[in-house]
Amino acid sequence: MSRARAKRWVARASAIFLLMLVLGSVGGALVAQTPEVPTITSAPADPTNNTAAAFTFTTKKTPSSFQCALDGATFAACGSSSPSTKTYSGPLASGGHSFQVRSVSGSTTTAPSTYSWTIDTTAPRALLVNRTGATPTNAGSVSWTVTFDENVIGVDASDFRIERTGLGGTASVTSVSGSGAAYNVSASTGTGSGTLALNLVDDDSIVDRARNALGGVGVGNGNRAGQSYSIDKLPPPTPVITEHPDDPDSSADAGFVWTSSEDGVAFHCKIEAGSWNPCVSPFAFTVDSSNFGTHQFAVRAADAAGNLSQNANYSWKVDTSKKIFGIIPGGTESRFGYDELYPGVWRWLEITLTNPHNFAISVTSLTVTVVSSPASCLASTNIEIEQAPLSATHPVVVPRGGSVAMTGTDRPRIRLRNLPTNQDACKGAHFGLSYKGSATK
Repeated sequence: MSRARAKRWVARASAIFLLMLVLGSVGGALVAQTPEVPTITSAPADPTNNTAAAFTFTTKKTPSSFQCALDGATFAACGSSSPSTKTYSGPLASGGHSFQVRSVSGSTTTAPSTYSWTIDTTAPRALLVNRTGATPTNAGSVSWTVTFDENVIGVDASDFRIERTGLGGTASVTSVSGSGAAYNVSASTGTGSGTLALNLVDDDSIVDRARNALGGVGVGNGNRAGQSYSIDKLPPPTPVITEHPDDPDSSADAGFVWTSSEDGVAFHCKIEAGSWNPCVSPFAFTVDSSNFGTHQFAVRAADAAGNLSQNANYSWKVDTSKKIFGIIPGGTESRFGYDELYPGVWRWLEITLTNPHNFAISVTSLTVTVVSSPASCLASTNIEIEQAPLSATHPVVVPRGGSVAMTGTDRPRIRLRNLPTNQDACKGAHFGLSYKGSATK
């Protein structure tokens, strides 16, 4: 190559080099990058029981470096590739934590990306396993509320065991519902009577949101015994009616007395075709006396569990148009004046019993009372009555449609008391007497 030609190539090369330098300088200005705020792509769960922490972060533009800070500490270099990872082996303390990461390129630093989480190493506890219904009960299903000291997950039927005594059939957990810190557990009660309790059995399947097992790691350390139900499905005995109106009865006023061989029961009564209502013994009411048909009364017992006995029933007729039986003193009236009394001398009362019915009756009681006396000779002070000795074992039987005059010592008697005072004021006194009795068919 000639010298002249060589000089031309050198000149051209120099020009090309200068152009490349210029272009390189211009190109450098065009591709210079502003750092990008990092994206945190992986972090600890929130909450977690892990006392270590690892973070991965990245940007689409590769920065010169990343800087990280934990819980407000000074930022420090934590990687120069994208993605990068920062690990804190810990153990970190329980409680809240905050991680920050930012990109650095030259003298430019981005705003940080932040992630906050909580470390929880405290195991949850079961606080209560309490009945939701009354006890005793005869229900086919009962339930309990199970309460924890914090929100938990993993609660199902396998976490509970039924404890029972005296019950037959099947008694088992039938449903578990709820969330957070409160759950409802239902169970069937089986048959018969006895007790039924629900116990929480820890198998480490119940955990809190940080994955801490109930009671801590290890089965059984979170167990909780629950309240028990008294299950009673046996009805109480039928009440026994001990007092009731006669059948038939001439009075519209009805009174009943009954007993039960089981203590602590309540009673329901029903009159005629009415509804059941709470009642106590003795119980009195008035029937519709215009109805000469049959009247009804029923009583049943209810125990504390809600079981009902069989009904004790009684029916009778009321007819106020005529007496059940007649008591005719002296053969004339049911009330009369008596002035043939002498101090200390008993006088037998002449009484005839009548029966208007088409069946025989047994008069089992007869009572005489003084209903009026003069103010000068008060009966409460001066008159004494000895009642007729009638009873269920010693009645006076009156045939149907017939009458019987009482005789002998079956009659009541009356006398004027012989007092150590002047009784002249009783001479010629008249006393009104009233007769009352009862009879059975």
